[in-house]
Amino acid sequence: FPSHDNVNLTKTKGDGSVAHEWGHYLDNVSYEGAIPRGVPMFATINLPVFKQFIEKCKYYDVPTPVSKTYKKLDDFTAKYFKEKMKDKPSIRLAIKESNYTSLTRAKTYASKDYDDLFLTYFYHLICEKYNLDEIEVEVHSKITDFYRKAINADGRRSSHYWAKDEEIFARAVGAIALFRLQGLGRTNNFMTSYWTQDSKYPYPVGIELAMLDKEFGKIS
Repeated sequence: FPSHDNVNLTKTKGDGSVAHEWGHYLDNVSYEGAIPRGVPMFATINLPVFKQFIEKCKYYDVPTPVSKTYKKLDDFTAKYFKEKMKDKPSIRLAIKESNYTSLTRAKTYASKDYDDLFLTYFYHLICEKYNLDEIEVEVHSKITDFYRKAINADGRRSSHYWAKDEEIFARAVGAIALFRLQGLGRTNNFMTSYWTQDSKYPYPVGIELAMLDKEFGKIS
C-alpha cells in the first residue's frame, strides 16, 4: 500500500485545475483505502456512496420538464441521414410519422419514448414541412443538464471521455469548490477556474450545483 499519493496537474497549465485533480485523487484513494491496497481504480465505480453521488450527477429523481430546441439539419447532414441511415427503423418511423402529424401534435413526440436518432430526424422533417429553421419542444427528462452537456461534448469521439464517471466526479468537485468559495466571498483561480460556471461547458450550474453540493456532504 503506498505511503503517499501525488496529485498531478496538467503539464505546465495546471492553474485552475487543482480542485478537479484533487477530485480524481479523492476518487482513487477512497477506493484504495477501502480495499486496502494501491490500485489505479476509482470509488465512483466501486463504492456505493460514490456511485450514488454519480447517479445524482446524471439523473433527476423525478422527470423534469426541460425545454429543448431541434434545428433543421444542414444539407450535408440531411443527405447523410437519407443515404446512410435510411434503412434504420428510427429513420423509417420518423418519415412515416412526420407525413401526417400536425405541428401541435409533433411537439408532444419529444416527451414520448423515442430515441435521439428518431427525434433528430423527425424534427428536421417537421421543420422542413412547416418551413421552420428550428422548433422548441418540452422534454420530460430524467437526465440532468450536466450529464446531457457531457454526452454532447463527447459528440462523435470514438470513445467517451467527458461522460465517464470519474470525469463527471472530478468536474463536479471543481464546480463545488468554486461554489463554496463564492459562498464565503472568496475566489481562487489556481484551485478552480471561472468557466466551471459557464453554462456552455459540461459542469453543473444553478439548482443542479446546489443539489450536488449537499449530496457531496455525504462523501466529505
